[in-house]
Amino acid sequence: LLVALQLPQLLAGLGAGRRVAASLLAQSLASRPASILLAAATDGVLVHLSPRDVLHWRPWAGGPVPLWADPDRLSGTALGDPDDPGAGAALAAELATEHLEPVVAGIRARASVSPRVLWGNAAAALAGAVRVLGTERPDRHDAALALARGVLAHPPFAGLGRFVARPTHPSGLGFARATCCLYYRVAGGGLCEDCVLR
Repeated sequence: LLVALQLPQLLAGLGAGRRVAASLLAQSLASRPASILLAAATDGVLVHLSPRDVLHWRPWAGGPVPLWADPDRLSGTALGDPDDPGAGAALAAELATEHLEPVVAGIRARASVSPRVLWGNAAAALAGAVRVLGTERPDRHDAALALARGVLAHPPFAGLGRFVARPTHPSGLGFARATCCLYYRVAGGGLCEDCVLR
């Protein structure tokens, strides 16, 4: 339902075609749960924010879709050491199964976009969350990076990008994607910093 409501709005605003709008919507929708789950995971907690009964999206025509959570239903489990491969696997499973598989399915039902592109957008959204967290909370940067690398080692995120040095970014970290989000097809869009086409 969220995709059905938001895709036409984005399509009208961009004027760049259905595939482009769908791809960019996927990255936007992936960024919110990726950021929330990653931030909590750096504190050793795997938060369970099921969109069915805890995390809710509020359709909105004026920009990013607002989120709200039901605090009475909020729960989590201990995640363990961020460097433990099991922590990355658990975070990957939670993010993919609970949050992103429905988004990918909803977008693919309405636009002809490769699943690899959509999951690549999710990987890039996670990398963006690492970079922002590393800038805003340097004390959590190492944990966020370790967790994100763990996520990127597991399907459906595996092989879709890697972290690289980027001295010009405040976190010192960059990301190199294995896919393109199609933003360059938006008038004046250009290539993203992490684009595979660079």
